[in-house]
Amino acid sequence: MSAAIQYPLINGVRHAFSSIELRVNGSIILGFTEINYSPKLDPGIVRAAGALPVGMTLGNMEYEGDFTLLLQEFNNMLVQLGDGFMTVPFDIVVAYDASLGGVQSGGLDVIVDTLEGCRISSVEATASSGSTDALTRKCTVKPLNVLLNGLRPGPQQPTAAA
Repeated sequence: MSAAIQYPLINGVRHAFSSIELRVNGSIILGFTEINYSPKLDPGIVRAAGALPVGMTLGNMEYEGDFTLLLQEFNNMLVQLGDGFMTVPFDIVVAYDASLGGVQSGGLDVIVDTLEGCRISSVEATASSGSTDALTRKCTVKPLNVLLNGLRPGPQQPTAAA
């Protein structure tokens, strides 16, 4: 359980992009510029006689995500995943640690989210004349599960023994 946060947080910093450590397939990647992911539970509305709903179904869980890597880091990841890289499942671990870089975190927790069983579903490569930005590749992934600080956002998968 988390300790109470003191307000205002005078001797510390909040979680920020610079407090993220990203691991893809077990390897730390420093050259990432963006990470996004979202779990979604889409319940169905149950209707019967009358104008109002009478309930909801559990619904279906869906997960999606994407990340952007600098070109060299993207190519390093491809080498690690190998030929047919879009068919290779891997995990992504995103740790939010406000004390990275030796700063005082003010007692904030390290938050660790895990995207399990990801497969790359698309790769976007863009470059334009006159740009001074570093070249990147954006990868869209389909995870099989997302844990937000170790917690499942949806139900446990039923089994035949249930």
